[in-house]
Amino acid sequence: MTNIVSVSSKGQATIPLWIRQDLGIQAGDKLIFDLKKDRIVARPIKESFLDLMGAFKVKGPVDWQKVRKQVQEVVAWQAIKRGGLKLPKKQK
Repeated sequence: MTNIVSVSSKGQATIPLWIRQDLGIQAGDKLIFDLKKDRIVARPIKESFLDLMGAFKVKGPVDWQKVRKQVQEVVAWQAIKRGGLKLPKKQK
């Protein structure tokens, strides 16, 4: 099935309901957009950082365990800054 959608002045386009239902996309979900020649490719990010594999071009081998640890540290610090996590108090 093919749908034609309009792009708003803010660059927004509505994903047709049948596509959202088939892919399980809900309000607030994140998508990865990529450009393949003359086509826009979008896919939902599920629950794992590993869903991003292949979304970025890298040179040479990648130590994914190291990358995962670095991402976890960044996410933790962002949560602390937002007040979502509290640092443990030092015991005397």
